[in-house]
Amino acid sequence: MLCVLTLKVHSQADEAWKRRNDRGNRYEGLVSIRTGNPDLEVLGFIGFFEPFSDNVNLKVRFFVPSAAKPSIIAHEVEEEKQYWMEVKPQDWTVGAWNEFHPWPTGDVIFKEGIPWNNVTVLIRVGADLAPAFIYHRRSPNSAQSYILYLRSNRNLRSVHLTISGKSLASQPILRVVRLGRQAANVPFPVRLDLSNFGEGHVRVMIERSLRNSPQTLPVHEYGFYHKAELY
Repeated sequence: MLCVLTLKVHSQADEAWKRRNDRGNRYEGLVSIRTGNPDLEVLGFIGFFEPFSDNVNLKVRFFVPSAAKPSIIAHEVEEEKQYWMEVKPQDWTVGAWNEFHPWPTGDVIFKEGIPWNNVTVLIRVGADLAPAFIYHRRSPNSAQSYILYLRSNRNLRSVHLTISGKSLASQPILRVVRLGRQAANVPFPVRLDLSNFGEGHVRVMIERSLRNSPQTLPVHEYGFYHKAELY
């Protein structure tokens, strides 16, 4: 069985919450309703995150490969304060790098004592993801790897990811990532190494096995556009 990978949804941010937490270019605050508990969930997809320890103005850089309207949310990796940030719809440039800003950490993140490394960003462009590059001083010039934050509702014995795309020489290329045990409902990061991958669409297939059970779990798949140069 093949499934499209489940993404964290916007159900937490209802209209009343949005009115109370309208911050101009985004909605941002604490929510009181936890999201669902799907079989496998993408929490965030990060190309770079510059650390911070005080009030700074963050920028989120991302590439838009198609005319599909991007959606951008941010939340905690480990849900402690129930932080939620949702970017308002706006016009983005197709086939180019775009930036969302300003995103001042003093409004909610710093005020609530949420550490930078417990914040993640999830950008969706149509049915695909887009890696987020978050910074406040200087953006990196290139990207060779990404961090994918996942969470399963089952105790896993192993996780097997197959990454496929095109090489720098435009030939098919495939890379495999294998992880060991993962606890149910505990987020875990996966590093996707795309060194020697050329620009273009990349697919990731995720297979999992259960602890102490022969049951076959659905195979999940998602895609994104890899563009190593950020300018």
